[in-house]
Amino acid sequence: MTAAAQWKTPVRNAGDDGVAAYRIPGLVTTPKGTLIAVYDVRYANSYDLQADIDVGMSRSTDGGRTWEPMRLVLDMGEWGGKPQIENGIGDPSVLVDPSSGRIFVLGTWTHGIPGQRAWTAVGQGMEPGETAQLMLTTSDDDGRTWSAPRNLTKQIKQPEWYFTFQGPGRGIVMADGTLVFPMQFINTEKIPSSTIMVSRDGGETWEMGTPARSNTTESQVAEIEPGVLMLSMRDNRGTGRAIAITRDYGKIWTEHPRSGWLPDPVCMASILQVPAAENVLGIDLLLFSNPADWRDRKNMTIRASLDKGMTWLPQNELCIDDGYSWGYSCLTMVDRETVGILYESSTCHILFEAVPLRDIVRAPEAGLCVEELPDFPIAVSAQICFPLGEGWFVLAGGSEYEDGIKTIDADIWICHADGRYAWSDVISEPLAYSAFVPQEGRVLVAGGNNGYGPTDRVWSLSDGEIQELGHLPLPVEQGVAVRDYSTMYLLGGLTTDGAASRGVYTSEDGKAWRQIAVLPEPLVQPVALLNGNRLYVWGGYNPVLKTCPTEGWYLDLSRGRWHPAPGIPDGGTFVGATGVVDGEGRLVVFGGVDRDIFQNAIQGLYGADYTSWPAGTYQFRQDIWRFDPMARAWQRLGATGYAARAGAAGWITAEGDLIIAGGERKPTVRTTSVVRIALP
Repeated sequence: MTAAAQWKTPVRNAGDDGVAAYRIPGLVTTPKGTLIAVYDVRYANSYDLQADIDVGMSRSTDGGRTWEPMRLVLDMGEWGGKPQIENGIGDPSVLVDPSSGRIFVLGTWTHGIPGQRAWTAVGQGMEPGETAQLMLTTSDDDGRTWSAPRNLTKQIKQPEWYFTFQGPGRGIVMADGTLVFPMQFINTEKIPSSTIMVSRDGGETWEMGTPARSNTTESQVAEIEPGVLMLSMRDNRGTGRAIAITRDYGKIWTEHPRSGWLPDPVCMASILQVPAAENVLGIDLLLFSNPADWRDRKNMTIRASLDKGMTWLPQNELCIDDGYSWGYSCLTMVDRETVGILYESSTCHILFEAVPLRDIVRAPEAGLCVEELPDFPIAVSAQICFPLGEGWFVLAGGSEYEDGIKTIDADIWICHADGRYAWSDVISEPLAYSAFVPQEGRVLVAGGNNGYGPTDRVWSLSDGEIQELGHLPLPVEQGVAVRDYSTMYLLGGLTTDGAASRGVYTSEDGKAWRQIAVLPEPLVQPVALLNGNRLYVWGGYNPVLKTCPTEGWYLDLSRGRWHPAPGIPDGGTFVGATGVVDGEGRLVVFGGVDRDIFQNAIQGLYGADYTSWPAGTYQFRQDIWRFDPMARAWQRLGATGYAARAGAAGWITAEGDLIIAGGERKPTVRTTSVVRIALP
């Protein structure tokens, strides 16, 4: 969709101040609400470095409606006795520290290579006559005056690299105060890579990250959750926007599931995370701008993702210029209702537009109304959960951590959906990670972990009775159970010594069990649904191959054969997810871990510090999905941070609401949170 801006203002155009061309926009909003725009001042023509180029700055104190006269903030003059044409500096990136108000502008200075393109002519080494120099200027008075440039090259460049410079546009400040600039460098094989550089001391010293992806340039960075940085990169392969994630300030990178998904005509682009508390819509937004075409630099578009870049819905995008242009852009928030974009337009070299967020986001997850209920008395996950009717339910057992030590609980709680909780009894032994199914005011519980390992015991629990029924053919935990009116089925899980159970077992009374099938592959923590003579199963992880399969299967109970079913939506995983059946026989699945992160973890790629990351870095799934066995299809009901748990208890109320209780916020950390979510 194309729409008019709330207001737009030309900032720089050909001929202004006698300059031939203005390029490479960067934009930030200071704590005082001032807009700071930076750009290349290309005096003679539009060519890249090496050329007579300085970094200019324009300032607006009225939201971009008017702009003050241009100032030069980086100009190397005739350094070293060479003319201006041999001392060009450009491709600026701007950053503002909200805690101090200090503004930083980075520029790349090239010296003494007349008539050559710096990208290919810059050499190895460290000195100005050998290689490009990274220059930093700052302002402490809201952009009115600027410091002399400071050379950062020796802090962050390796001598063997050919070219090291910033990602043009803007940098960010993380929630913990770390300053981050997007960066790029050309290695000894003359292949460029994108990365970041960070400062933990307010910009005095800087540290360079490792390559996020080879053959990428002109990146931009956003903190999509506390401690989680997303790097959006121009991929010179022409295969779409490259996206990578780091949780340790650029030391280790992982590819984002949507890397390559966004169209990108090999061009710079902008990305901006806007927290819910800082925008009028009250939801976390990830904004992205670029020429929205796979081949040509045309159709400048602003998009919004409501799930940290996992989906980019057509309803949440706005084309602001359908013409051809150089195509660079940079985003900032003007106020809570308005996003500003500074870009190279089809009508003006550097144009500013202010766009209402409501013109971009037209489908803000309507229907997922969340009500926070009183906290549960203890923080646990992997509980037994079943409803009693009229809003009452039972939570029993579970896994908790005390002083960093994992323990298994035996308590039984009688609870109400309005937040009333009362201790009732204890199970005959501690129990968590059990397979269970409700059955006429009670629950049948098969196996689980009693603190010493998997158990083979089977119980019947109600609000006032605990009865041991019998034993499984083998001890098993982290399996899943389903039932019809009289028959219970148990699938998958772990048995003794961490071995996988591939059996599908059935019982009429919980006492006598028999095996009827073998799973297509070992599955631990799957979800399942029984519909007629079809027994569906999805997800879980394969402990033998250390993978998280995305396929779905169903067992034809009448013939004993497996067939493919619609796979896990979005290519993710249901490891740690919770599946509950609604009143219409549909499976509702929420929460669970991120597939790539968990798969890397079980393959040992993260090492012993895996459990020490900030909670947001694990990217537990926020999506709520529903499988309709009649339509044989998955439907995404929406996303909410309240669903981002692993091993949570859950059930559907008589009104069709989803209750989520407890679960993991991150490995080793449980929550007492209980919420009610109205499902569409």
